[in-house]
Amino acid sequence: MNPTLSIVVPARNVARWIDEAVRSALGSRLACEVLVVDDGSSDDTCCRVEQIRDSRVRVVRQRPLGLSSARNRGITEATGQFISFLDGDDCVLAAELDRAVSRLARTEAWVIYGETMIMDSLGRVFGARPPPLFAPRPEGDVLRALLARNFIASTGATAIRRIAFESVGRYAPELVRAQDWEMWCRLAAKGRFLYAGPRPILLRRVRVGSVSATIGLSAAEMLRTIEVVFSNADVVGAIPRERLRTLERMQIAFAHVVAGTECLRARRFDEARRALARALAMDPTRPEAGVLLLAALARRLPSSLERRLK
Repeated sequence: MNPTLSIVVPARNVARWIDEAVRSALGSRLACEVLVVDDGSSDDTCCRVEQIRDSRVRVVRQRPLGLSSARNRGITEATGQFISFLDGDDCVLAAELDRAVSRLARTEAWVIYGETMIMDSLGRVFGARPPPLFAPRPEGDVLRALLARNFIASTGATAIRRIAFESVGRYAPELVRAQDWEMWCRLAAKGRFLYAGPRPILLRRVRVGSVSATIGLSAAEMLRTIEVVFSNADVVGAIPRERLRTLERMQIAFAHVVAGTECLRARRFDEARRALARALAMDPTRPEAGVLLLAALARRLPSSLERRLK
């Protein structure tokens, strides 16, 4: 009998943490399989996994093709009705994931998403990220909300019906940034979303060298993803044209804000000024762009702002 849940674990050079990640997934009380997709590791990641004697664990090897490709390989190999993703250095809170999957199974929704807690390389937990007071987590038809803001804390805090990928396709490996957001928008254009509630599903590790710690978004890379999202036929067909253009301008402005913020961190004040000026030109309603632009023009960061940017 096929498992209910396939937990796909993309992994590259995470030997230090992979055992903890896989064992956290094996805490699920659902009928599950854990698919570790080794994305060309040069350390002993695979050996660590193979030492875990559990018939639910399977290792798939591929040459180093990147996170999206590893996730896509996991989707192809998965046999469960639902798929969850877990990075090889993170840990899932299995009881909360089980609860989320069970709720999703009782509905016709395609995706359920929840919250995360942050931990460092030593496993020290810093606490949950509660939903912002003025940005509650939406349910149902969430496409407009996603086009305005990626409110999903982490892909590892989600579960998705496998058949949904048959409808919308796989992750886009050619995209360098915000691949998750692009996938959420495709899914939201055709299916409904559920919110699992405020209790965290994922312990997400932030460390030097991790995907989360080295985002360093460039505007050009993010603008490419924005172009793909806002030219998707299902997205275009679901939102009135004027509203779609407004949302696109908001996202372009956000891309420039992020690029400007990165330049400020690096004390590249002239580049920051140009990026933040572009952000305000696209969306004059972004107050953070104005504050950051003033800092760039002054060529110094107030101590309060410096703490926020660390």
